[in-house]
Amino acid sequence: MLFDKYVVGITGGIASGKSAFSASLVECGACVLDADKVSREIVSQPLVLDEIKNNIEGVVCDRVLDRGLLRKKIFEEVQTRQTLDNIMHPKIIAQIKQQIKQSKMNIIFVDAALLVETKMYAWMDSVVLITAPEPIKIQRIVTRDGVTPESAKRTIESQLGDREKLPYAKWVVSNEGDLQMLKDKARKIFGQVQEHWMDTRQV
Repeated sequence: MLFDKYVVGITGGIASGKSAFSASLVECGACVLDADKVSREIVSQPLVLDEIKNNIEGVVCDRVLDRGLLRKKIFEEVQTRQTLDNIMHPKIIAQIKQQIKQSKMNIIFVDAALLVETKMYAWMDSVVLITAPEPIKIQRIVTRDGVTPESAKRTIESQLGDREKLPYAKWVVSNEGDLQMLKDKARKIFGQVQEHWMDTRQV
C-alpha cells in the first residue's frame, strides 16, 4: 500500500447512515477523513470555481457557486456529472492522500460515498460498507429532504447499488435500527479494525 498507516474506507449509498457511522467512529476516538468536507474546501477555491465556470455553463457567477443548480444539472445531465467528476475527483483524492501522509494516527478511516466508483479502494487496506433496506432509505430521504417517495427512489437508483459495492467490502454494517444500534456497531467495527491492524504488523 501507499502509506505506513492502516487505511480503511467507509462507503454507502444515500441515506444508508454512512455519515452517522463515521461520526460514531469519531466519538470512539478514531481519525476519520471526510471526502465531502474535502470537496467543499476544494470547490471554494477561486481557481477551481473558474475551472467549473469554464466547463459547466451557468452554475458559477462572480465566483459564487449555485449549488442547487449544479445539483440539478448533475442529476439530469450525465455529461455534466462526468465533467464535474473529472474536475473534482483528482483534486479530492490528492488532498485525502496528503492528509493521510501528514496524519500521526496509525489507523485512518476515509468516508467517501464514491469510494468504489473512483477506485479509491485500490489504495486502501480494507473497506466498510454501510447498508440499509431500500424502504428505510426512501423514508429517510422523504423525511430529511421533503421530497416524494418516487423522487427518493429515483435518487437511490441513480447511484451504484450496495450489491455492486459488496465485493469490495471487508466489513458490512446493516443500518436498519436506531442511532444507538449504529453507534454500538461502529464501536465493534473500530475494535475489529484495531485488532486487524495489529495482526498485519505482526506478519
